[in-house]
Amino acid sequence: MPSEPAPPPAFGWLAADAADAIAISVADYLAGVGHTVDRVTLQQVVGGAVFRQVAVLWQARDRNRRLYEAYVACFPDPMQALLFLSHAAGIAVAYLDRACIEYDLGRTFTDEEWEQIAPLLADYDEYVSSVGDLNLIYSRDVVRRAGLSADDGCGSAGVAPQPVPGLDPSVTQA
Repeated sequence: MPSEPAPPPAFGWLAADAADAIAISVADYLAGVGHTVDRVTLQQVVGGAVFRQVAVLWQARDRNRRLYEAYVACFPDPMQALLFLSHAAGIAVAYLDRACIEYDLGRTFTDEEWEQIAPLLADYDEYVSSVGDLNLIYSRDVVRRAGLSADDGCGSAGVAPQPVPGLDPSVTQA
């Protein structure tokens, strides 16, 4: 039977940071109520528990959904999470959410109506990318605003960007 894949190294760093923070908080609390504690032993116990939970999360069939929910919970709303991620990754994004669509159309949707609309937004990036030369126009403009030449004399690089495989957080892992 093949073993489950290990979480990526970043999860180890995250787990170690979380374990340290939890151990310090618990030790400080115990010290505050008059108990002495061996901080090293406490960090080892907490660290082991956190690493086990990370392994369980990584192997969960719904890990994408869990990771998505944990990430988005760090921000005021999903839009802010998206914008932070795009900025950190150096990726330009265009988005439409319920508020944008309702504002643009001058109407509000019931939750039932929105449940019909929301799944159809997944192809927005492909739609925007296929509208004429919109991406080319923007690419040239942003390069120009950076003070660089948009044309190196070679024309197109000849390699079309590849679509990202479906990463719907509601999809379960095999």
